[in-house]
Amino acid sequence: AGAVDRALLEVRSVVVERPCVVGSWSHWIPEEMTWDEDSHAYRVCVRLSAPADFQIVLCGDWRRCLHPEVDGTDPCAVPSVHGPDDQGHGRCWIVGGEAQRHRGGRPPDHAKRGYEIELSVCPEGIAKHVTWSRVTEEQPETKVANDVDDAWFRPQQGRLLWSVGSG
Repeated sequence: AGAVDRALLEVRSVVVERPCVVGSWSHWIPEEMTWDEDSHAYRVCVRLSAPADFQIVLCGDWRRCLHPEVDGTDPCAVPSVHGPDDQGHGRCWIVGGEAQRHRGGRPPDHAKRGYEIELSVCPEGIAKHVTWSRVTEEQPETKVANDVDDAWFRPQQGRLLWSVGSG
């Protein structure tokens, strides 16, 4: 008889535990989200000239990844959260990059915008939807994406919400 790969037999929970955002701004190193009353949250600042990709992994385990159905998901177009599973490779949500969709010229390369990424869960602890919104009021420091020096940024005003909900 052949050897059995025990990893294939492992049962993984679908309950959201210790969600971490992994994104292009952190070279895909998991950064833990904080609990905010009814959802998990994480703040990041991205350059307007360059969007940032992200996924959410549970307990820092890439085999428990939350991701969209396809890469480059327009948050207005695909209403689903997939996972947690190990099928997230190449499937990322995109935050920022308004310059690519903006008419009337390109903003300066240093122009940045803060966002809050939220992961909502149902009462049973299963991922319900992922949203991200522009940070508008003065709020705590935000991680800066696409910065070589890994600087921090305080977000400014204006709020806009994009959402990807579960099906």
